[in-house]
Amino acid sequence: MSVFSSFSGLDPWYHITLAKIISTGKFLPLNDYFGALGAHIIGAIIHYFSGIDFILIPRYFWLYTLPLYSITLYFFIKKIFKNKNIAILGVFFIEGCSVILIGKFNEFWPTGLAFFQMLFIFYMLYSRGERLLEKEYVSLNDVSRQLPFYYALCVLIFISSVFTHSLVSLILLLTYGWLYLIYFLRDLRRGFDFILIIGLGFILFILILLDFGVGHLGIIFDNIPGLSNFNLLYILGGAGGLLLAILIIRLSIKNIKFGKKTIKFDFVKGKIKGKAEIEYKIIIPIAIIIFLLFNIALFSINPWIGLLPSHILSISVFVFLPLIAIWGYLSFQKASRGQFLFIWFVSFSIILGITCLIDVLFLHIFYFGRIFELIFLVFVLGFVAYWYKLIKMNLIKSKITKVFLFLTIIFSLITTIMLVNYFSDLKKREKVLINQFSEFTSGKKVILTEFGFHHAFNYYEYPYGSVNVSIKAEHIHIYIYLNENNLLNPENHFTENHSNILKQIKKEYGRDVYILLLERFTTSILQRDISDEIIEEYYSLPYLNRICSSKAINGEDKPLYWVI
Repeated sequence: MSVFSSFSGLDPWYHITLAKIISTGKFLPLNDYFGALGAHIIGAIIHYFSGIDFILIPRYFWLYTLPLYSITLYFFIKKIFKNKNIAILGVFFIEGCSVILIGKFNEFWPTGLAFFQMLFIFYMLYSRGERLLEKEYVSLNDVSRQLPFYYALCVLIFISSVFTHSLVSLILLLTYGWLYLIYFLRDLRRGFDFILIIGLGFILFILILLDFGVGHLGIIFDNIPGLSNFNLLYILGGAGGLLLAILIIRLSIKNIKFGKKTIKFDFVKGKIKGKAEIEYKIIIPIAIIIFLLFNIALFSINPWIGLLPSHILSISVFVFLPLIAIWGYLSFQKASRGQFLFIWFVSFSIILGITCLIDVLFLHIFYFGRIFELIFLVFVLGFVAYWYKLIKMNLIKSKITKVFLFLTIIFSLITTIMLVNYFSDLKKREKVLINQFSEFTSGKKVILTEFGFHHAFNYYEYPYGSVNVSIKAEHIHIYIYLNENNLLNPENHFTENHSNILKQIKKEYGRDVYILLLERFTTSILQRDISDEIIEEYYSLPYLNRICSSKAINGEDKPLYWVI
């Protein structure tokens, strides 16, 4: 995050707006953000007890999340691998080298908070399940030990998570349900916590019936025609999916073994040396060579593609990290603890596949990208499992392994730093521009800008003194997004009969129309959505009047225009 920005990201502007509405208006704006106001209530509480300005909450929110999440992840990974160094490495990669998880965990937005709450539930379930997995015999006393405490805490955290982001909560609950169903069918006592998952699902079902705090689920229910109009294709697809699920469950149940085992990766001692040599002489060198060639190839063809360098590097991370993670899981699953995580990984992968299919067929909003963000933590755990494997094989001290680890860390850090710098945010100069614009204008306006920047306009212009629950924060102005409506290039400002589209918009809405122009739009991963020539052309368009401008030292300009 740039030192010149208010805070990282654009979504937090929306969330601090709702937190401020709760604090000043003394009511819950249930019509906003699908009625999921858990994170916003927390923001209002932070403001109430600390007196900190709402704008500063996202800026310093990481001071709360970073230590809390890091400590939780440290104990979670340490409990899995029984190794402090591996736990430290895992936390470092999650909080320091993974830009997806950095944004997921530390930005002030409900998705990250709900994700952490559900992850903490999994940590508690794993803490209970670990004891049961590694016992040769499980008694009823083992099952009931501290059960009321764990279950009561899980229920409270789950309800809070649902009110924060019901869709994230549902997705993670489904992965837990798949995991514990398999263990429940394999051994009722060891999989007894499946009863808790059923109970949490029932609570969510009740909230859906009451339509309270679960508006995110409407994204699914409102956009999938098959939920209301079943036909033969859906029935056949559902039946095929059910048969596939039964097959996977049967295979998983068959391979589950219990008992405390040291992780030898299913190799007898005489074969460990041979397997280590294969890893040392073949796998690691080939991985390094392919990784370097892959990046060289991407950068070589990039002049014809025009991707941002940070996105080229991130593509490499997104390709190779899952591959290494799968390789790590395949070895680690030979232990009872590893099997538990591997089945969770499989359940996540299935959910990701189903989500992709639903999105492509029905939703067309590409929400599966959010699921990939959630599964990225599971990939990192598999990646850590691979390094745990190298430690167990005594390969961590070899030069080639050290080079591999060094390249991995440096490459991940560089990618993360570059992507963090690319994060969309409002610099102080843009914030002042929007604030002054809001102070010296009044009434509802039509604003053409980039998606996300509209949240700042809403924050500064919402009538906080009004206790009108019907006013939605998203409807303070009428927003038209330049890129999505193909209005970024001035050539597209005119119809085929040479009518000015911007003036038509002004006439249609009967309101003043303003354009906040940016050199680079985050809706694209390309280097430039708009050229310098087009930017210069904006300055001389006769139907625009530049009323304000936010210009950086390096010359980057973000002017605000009024359509004449």
